[in-house]
Amino acid sequence: MTPPAPPAVRSTAKSRRRATIADVARMANVAPMTVSRVLTGAAAVRPDKVKRIQDAIQLLHYKPNETARALRSQRSRIIGLIVPRLSDPFFATIAHAVNNVAVDNGYSILITTSNDEEETEYSQAQLMVLRGVEGILIIPGAGYHSKLNRLEFEHVPLVALDKPIDEPSIDSVFVENFQGSRLAVEHLIAHGHTRITCISDASDLYTLHKRQQGYEQAMIDHDLKINTITDCTAQRASERIRLLMQSKNPPTAIFTTNGPATRNLLHTLLELAVKLPDDLALIGFDDFEFADMLQTSLTVVRQPASEMGRIAALRLFEQLQQANQPHIGKIITLPVDLVIRRSCGCKPRLPSRQRSPRT
Repeated sequence: MTPPAPPAVRSTAKSRRRATIADVARMANVAPMTVSRVLTGAAAVRPDKVKRIQDAIQLLHYKPNETARALRSQRSRIIGLIVPRLSDPFFATIAHAVNNVAVDNGYSILITTSNDEEETEYSQAQLMVLRGVEGILIIPGAGYHSKLNRLEFEHVPLVALDKPIDEPSIDSVFVENFQGSRLAVEHLIAHGHTRITCISDASDLYTLHKRQQGYEQAMIDHDLKINTITDCTAQRASERIRLLMQSKNPPTAIFTTNGPATRNLLHTLLELAVKLPDDLALIGFDDFEFADMLQTSLTVVRQPASEMGRIAALRLFEQLQQANQPHIGKIITLPVDLVIRRSCGCKPRLPSRQRSPRT
């Protein structure tokens, strides 16, 4: 039988003083250590005592002091996420998926951006460690050399998304950049196109380089001439695309390596009054909002951004649960979908999909 609560705590619900573990222990007639064990699950406690403790917690409206608990256990229950920028819907989708997994595990997430700068990425990671994050998820910036493989991060669980970090102990989650691009270009070739240009807004980015390689391999496989434009940035796209389309033998089809390159291309094609797919066929890598609602819906290679964020976060929490065990990095590669709409020359009533083969 549960003993009556002492007068000192009977009216705690009406008092301004916050209930403590000691108050719960007195009401439940157990030791404070027993209450702590029930709260943390650190050891088995008799069911009758658990029931008394749970009743006391409810009556007293007791809420654990998470800050004090973190200091005692040296756990912050916070993970960090570093992305190049949040203005890109792809990175924002990943961040949302990571946050969902963190919340499901009782953690908060600290998000910051690197602006594709190696030094900013490094300094932000250092600040996160100083603030006590338990692990870091990172989408490395534009370069190939991240400083997060240094010894100062040796004991911080890390997971890289989208691009690799040169360190065998770091888990990595990618998509089939090469195979997805190859699938897209082969689809254009199947439509009878032989003059296919690849347009990118950068050449030093791991993902875009892999996609260019996929394009080139498809062209080589069919004995077709490679034509890659790698500097179609927002500033130069109009000039470069105008020269391309007004050349002696303009392409009959274009493959773009990411969303920004696709949007830059579409702006210029609109100015030139080029009609898709009558004048030019187009497939872009990466889907984006309203791509299926344009006058000519865009055929795209769709990345599983949300799934990438979810799996990377789960990998990080798996490391946190095995913190004292040696860890060998694992590479996870997710397939992409070729979402067939109309810009490639197909006229499906409903969009269809082809999945990249696993390598």
